[in-house]
Amino acid sequence: MPITLNQNINENTNLIIWHITEQLADLEIISKDCLQTSDFEEFNNINNIRRKKEWLIVRILVFKLLGKYSKIYYDKNKKPFLANNQTISISHSQNYVGILLTNSKFAGLDIEQISEKIENVINKFLSTDEIKNIHPKDKYLTYTILWAAKETLYKLYGKKELIFKSNLHVESFIPQNQDIIHGFININEKTEKYNLNYFILNDNIVVWCIK
Repeated sequence: MPITLNQNINENTNLIIWHITEQLADLEIISKDCLQTSDFEEFNNINNIRRKKEWLIVRILVFKLLGKYSKIYYDKNKKPFLANNQTISISHSQNYVGILLTNSKFAGLDIEQISEKIENVINKFLSTDEIKNIHPKDKYLTYTILWAAKETLYKLYGKKELIFKSNLHVESFIPQNQDIIHGFININEKTEKYNLNYFILNDNIVVWCIK
């Protein structure tokens, strides 16, 4: 089982990340005790092989952390939740799948592969002020951290009404291998501040937040 990271953030919160190396058939075998009959209809409706792998790995990881089966549900905004009142956030990149499982009410996790291509879309998710404040050191790394940070805030909020450029903001920072940065959700004339934890995992950025 290629679990790259299994971190107890606190006594009620776990972050676990899986590096995808298996064939689909191997994952189907590994997951046989982690699923119930009702899950297979959803699984069989997925056509993309990569998405099938990610779907199975998420449920394997939930089973591993809880030590038992727990069905994953989705609300009207497609935010995942568990029946046991624990909060879950799910993310995946090209080669990784991760879940953040916590007793906290709000949680967000995002994994993004670092790539120069992100520079082509910065105007879609960064405000003019945020772009001006980009530190020249490792700009592609900085862009990716910012994107992952805003994705994390978006998942934590859990509703589709947020606009990345205007409702989500991240304070200026100098990129490190790992650090805590400050993010803000501005909506309905209210502003909430969040501590966003990030670290580099090989060629990916992982950002997580609980509140």
